[in-house]
Amino acid sequence: SLGAGLLLMVCRLTLGKKGYEAVDAVMRERVEALMPLRDRLKELVDRDAEAFDRVMQAYGMAGDSEAEAGARREAIGEAYAEATRAPLEVMRLCLEGLERAPEIAAQGSVNALSDAAVAALALHTGLVGAAYNVRINLPELPRGETRQEAERALADWPARAEELCTRARQTVDERMEP
Repeated sequence: SLGAGLLLMVCRLTLGKKGYEAVDAVMRERVEALMPLRDRLKELVDRDAEAFDRVMQAYGMAGDSEAEAGARREAIGEAYAEATRAPLEVMRLCLEGLERAPEIAAQGSVNALSDAAVAALALHTGLVGAAYNVRINLPELPRGETRQEAERALADWPARAEELCTRARQTVDERMEP
């Protein structure tokens, strides 16, 4: 959420400024795209905490009889699936923000370049942190769509995030040089 908010700030500090007229329309589009992204990332903090609470509740279920043990296993599997969906969405949204970071770093106001770099770093860190949450849940996930999505995301997204973060930071570094 911080990373998306910082990218928003860079866009807003660029809008209407002399010398940036050519990118005004692009910055307006980025503002419109980044606002719901920032807001959704904020919401996912609570959703992630609630999902973890459901995991703990499922572990607390009785498991004395075979029927109870089966219901408990099923509840634990579904709770882990839900606890994985929130960080998966965080990963997706952070990647979405990172996909905009190099362009914003290249076209945004030079007075906000450091914010563009920090935005990329925050989004990258958010994705990596969410990936750890997905990874720790993976052994407990039942076979199915959520597990497959988690495996695909873990295989592809962290490397893509690293690449985008590096591109954004390199752009900032180049634009900051005297």
